[in-house]
Amino acid sequence: AIAVAFLVYIITFIDLTLGMSILIACVGLSPELHIGGLSNVRLEDFVAPALVLAWSMRSYTTRDPLVPTLVTAPLLFYTGGILLATFLGIISGTTTPMTALLFIGKFVEYFLIFFLFANAVRTRPEFQALASFALIVAVSAALQAAGLSMVGSPIHSTKLSGPLGETANIFGGYLVLHLGIAVGLYLHARSGESRLATAILLFLLGLPLLFTYSRTSFVALMIAMLLFGVIKDRRLIFVLLALATILPFAAPDAVWERIATIGGVAIGPDPASWTSRLYAWGLASSRVVASSPLVGFGTGSVRLGEVDSEYVRVFVDTGILGLT
Repeated sequence: AIAVAFLVYIITFIDLTLGMSILIACVGLSPELHIGGLSNVRLEDFVAPALVLAWSMRSYTTRDPLVPTLVTAPLLFYTGGILLATFLGIISGTTTPMTALLFIGKFVEYFLIFFLFANAVRTRPEFQALASFALIVAVSAALQAAGLSMVGSPIHSTKLSGPLGETANIFGGYLVLHLGIAVGLYLHARSGESRLATAILLFLLGLPLLFTYSRTSFVALMIAMLLFGVIKDRRLIFVLLALATILPFAAPDAVWERIATIGGVAIGPDPASWTSRLYAWGLASSRVVASSPLVGFGTGSVRLGEVDSEYVRVFVDTGILGLT
């Protein structure tokens, strides 16, 4: 493992684009690791620092200006809110320095990756190559998950999850993001071969998504297609209508029954997962409103998996300040 890591670091410093490809592969295929008492550690956590260092050194040498982004000011404001809430949370005992450090480290890592790709990808061919590679990795992850799921049981008898440590909802979200890329490539394909290739990608990503049984992911995909159809490309609305027409007949009964329960949120009966989420949201939010509405209880006060909502987690951890 040390030898492979050393090789990856060398590759990253030699070729930044190749290093970013390795990061994309780690994001899609890495299991969750437990190292030195830390959980939720993945291989990309080790690759990202090398990439950031290599990019920083290259930028210093070439004097490339930073790409302007719309998140810089909110990022600085949110960082201040996190530090304040965490400092007060540690003093009051609602979080611990080690737990807070893990969460803040992940937060910093995600934004460093964002800034890295925003600044390091300079040409259209580079972007297209990385997007295409991301789709290949996503298909590999989907096929791997389907293969593991079929060991001892048919694929339709259990929820399809991603690499070890990833839930069906998280894996469904990962597939939805890449389906969005694949749909965009399909709509803008310039040749019959490209359209056929992206259609195959859509099938290989869409079928495993159905078997995650993740209603959250289904809704996310529908809303994304509707939103981008209205503001970007009207053809997406026709694709969405086609899916809505075909799915009741083409989807397996178990999948369609799962999709049909989404309507229960609006007209009842509520799905059990929705009811439990509402309960968790209400319980967590009432604690904050009663005790510390402005800054919450500090980063890491909500344990991993305790509340299935990023908005509620941010509200509990950093209060109205962080949520704003």
